[in-house]
Amino acid sequence: MNRKKMPVFILMIALVLICLTGCSDKDDAVESWAYNFDETKEILRLNADGTAMYMEKYFEEGIQKSREKKYTSYKKDDNYITLTGSDGELKLRYETTDSGIQIYEKSTYVYTPNEEYERNGIIGVWTNVGTDRLYYEFSEGGNFCEDGIFVGNYLFDAGDGAVRLVYYDEVPDTIMYYEIQGDEMIVEYPWMMVPTKKD
Repeated sequence: MNRKKMPVFILMIALVLICLTGCSDKDDAVESWAYNFDETKEILRLNADGTAMYMEKYFEEGIQKSREKKYTSYKKDDNYITLTGSDGELKLRYETTDSGIQIYEKSTYVYTPNEEYERNGIIGVWTNVGTDRLYYEFSEGGNFCEDGIFVGNYLFDAGDGAVRLVYYDEVPDTIMYYEIQGDEMIVEYPWMMVPTKKD
């Protein structure tokens, strides 16, 4: 090969290799979603090859963290995105909105005995299993307190296994799904998501 053409040839090979190895999975995404308050941080990705990624929340010594979890397949219907991996399935309830989607993320709370309330269905204090800073308190009179910060009224007008939280502050009404299993309550709380913006 001509010595003058060698640098051009090497440059072309380098560009091809960069293209093959440097393209992120995000470029292969069918859908890529981020929270509406942090649009560049990808939380959920559904890939063209049928695989998926989800940023799973967990607690370590009472501090909430997140980690990337990869799934070998996913299914999406009108109500759920089901992610399947080596340790089973994760079903995420979702709804389409004008700006993106609303994903319902699951958290587990445990019933916390309290002298003020006699346990009856959702009534009482429910504390997050990861940290006692996150909790729900539902009164018999239809009031609630969330994490000691947000307060309002709750209504059972949202269908079976759901409650409408009507906040006193300028927070939109929220429908929260829940399932009580013994002393545990599995909560599905909505988070607004928008298409991920590239950095």
